[in-house]
Amino acid sequence: AEAMTHAGLIGVKVWIFKKQHFVKSLKELQQMAKKEAALVAAAMAIESGESPASLAAAPAVVISEIAWMGTAASANHEWLELYNPSEQSVDLTGWFLTAADGSPKIALKGVMGSQGAYVLERTSDQAISNVAADLIYTGALNNDGETLVLTDSTQHIVDRVDAWYAGIQKPAASMTRVDLIIPGNNAAAWATSTASVGARDAA
Repeated sequence: AEAMTHAGLIGVKVWIFKKQHFVKSLKELQQMAKKEAALVAAAMAIESGESPASLAAAPAVVISEIAWMGTAASANHEWLELYNPSEQSVDLTGWFLTAADGSPKIALKGVMGSQGAYVLERTSDQAISNVAADLIYTGALNNDGETLVLTDSTQHIVDRVDAWYAGIQKPAASMTRVDLIIPGNNAAAWATSTASVGARDAA
């Protein structure tokens, strides 16, 4: 049964993300995740050692995009994005996105809808010119790399990133998630975006 479980997991990965070597826009990821959210949740549960039922009780949220270099308009226009691939909304009360060096340390708030994105912009709502931020935060990201940890209201680690696996400074291009199943501290989960936040970027 264990062999079948791992074989099934591999099948899910290949079937859902067989084109993961291409950079996906957020819109494409949302469309894929909406159709296969249940399979993704089950696969993540298997990898984490949890049952699919327990994972469903605590929906997975991923760090889905990081503009650690800022934007074409300004290096100070850093922003991050979270994504909820599940079929249920997530109350972010008590959740934190925290850098290992203590800055930024972001207390999240509000509710993420199912298959919904949550955009965080540094200092002001000008980082992405045509998108309203869900949260404004302070604290710069180090261009040489950061460890970012996403925790829920029980201090459980939901996702983490421990390096800038992708993204470039000039021309500014964000680091975007291309695989929602494997952990965020795996380089294969990331690629350099050609369409920041689904083609939404600062002017």
